[in-house]
Amino acid sequence: MRKWTKGFLIFGVVTSIVGFSMMIIGIQTDGVRSLLAMSQKPVFESRMEELVFDQDIENLNISLTEHSLVITESNDDKIHIQYHPTFSEKENLQHSIKEKNLEITDTKQTTRRSIGSSIEGILFIASEISSRNDEVVLSLPRGKDLKNLTAQVNHGVLSIANAKLSNAKILSNGYLLRITDSEIKNSQLTTTGIVNVFGTSLTDSRIQADHAHITADDIQVHGRVEFEAKTTISLELSQKELDRINVELSSDHGSIYHRSREGYNPNEENKEDEEFSNPYKSEKKDTQDLLVAKAGQDINIPDEPDRSPNSRDHE
Repeated sequence: MRKWTKGFLIFGVVTSIVGFSMMIIGIQTDGVRSLLAMSQKPVFESRMEELVFDQDIENLNISLTEHSLVITESNDDKIHIQYHPTFSEKENLQHSIKEKNLEITDTKQTTRRSIGSSIEGILFIASEISSRNDEVVLSLPRGKDLKNLTAQVNHGVLSIANAKLSNAKILSNGYLLRITDSEIKNSQLTTTGIVNVFGTSLTDSRIQADHAHITADDIQVHGRVEFEAKTTISLELSQKELDRINVELSSDHGSIYHRSREGYNPNEENKEDEEFSNPYKSEKKDTQDLLVAKAGQDINIPDEPDRSPNSRDHE
């Protein structure tokens, strides 16, 4: 019995020492200050910070290492940046303007750190779990075209929705580049992840998936538009658009198919499939609009796609 009592006493002393040490470290690392800040504005509270730029901006460069990015159109002629702050009272983004050039980057407060045994470390974990600070929304000025837009995102989803982009160079190291209901002109978009393009007009632009596939659904092609994917490319265009444009399709290690959408099973022989030559090229003299698609594996051209509300769930 004495052995058990002695063991509990030793355990109590050790845990008291550890707890006291954590408290001292928390005080030294601003943990108490962060705790007080969180008590006033809880980390789980859905709140947004916004930066508004009404200056004459011609070049915009946004580089994010700890956030995903949404690019959309503003309701006015200003540039807006919205984000969910972390538990601290400090800004999560930093920016600078010089000679009509706007730079947006993550600050040190949002970079991943060694958690350590501190109050601030515990709060940082809580902030990460809440996922409130993951997304940055960039709203581009309505009715204005930037001379240059450069965006780089190192994780998560890069989403372009209801936006008009010109002269953009976008690089994503996340798992998904998603473009919906937008207009893209004279731009280059590259990602290591999947590409989904829905209901979008593309003009003289290039989209590249370095390690994954591309799905293009209900797009419009103007000028020269290029798709390049490491694996497959699915071109779910309307029959009217396919009949209107020229195409140049090539696959390194696969085939080029016109597939029947109903009853298609990739693991079975599909008798309704029509296999095109590889490479495949169509030429129409009455148009200069050209879609170039290069895939590592198969290129699929399904029948005219279903336009039901659930037909865009390709992720």
